[in-house]
Amino acid sequence: TANEEMLKQVWINLFDNAVKFSPSGGEISVGIEKLSNGIKVVFSNTGEDIPPEKQAKLFRKFYQTDESHSGKGNGIGLAIVKKIVELHDGSVTVVSENERVEFSVFIPN
Repeated sequence: TANEEMLKQVWINLFDNAVKFSPSGGEISVGIEKLSNGIKVVFSNTGEDIPPEKQAKLFRKFYQTDESHSGKGNGIGLAIVKKIVELHDGSVTVVSENERVEFSVFIPN
């Protein structure tokens, strides 16, 4: 069981980020996997790699990988994602390599 409205915000934020940070003609995919202990939802997009030292900071409020703050967004979307997922006893991770960014959300049963 989960809060549908809260999780809807998670999916909207992750999809919005995938669209915002994919280059023109890029690729976006969403996958859902039912596991024995919950579900895993993966949002993936092509685009610029996020350096490992910045990946750990992505879920902080107001953090933007573009330090000039002239980039897209206000830096709270991923902090909201993390908080909502944690309220559901889940986890969210990011992997970025080979010009692909992948956010994985796990929500337990």
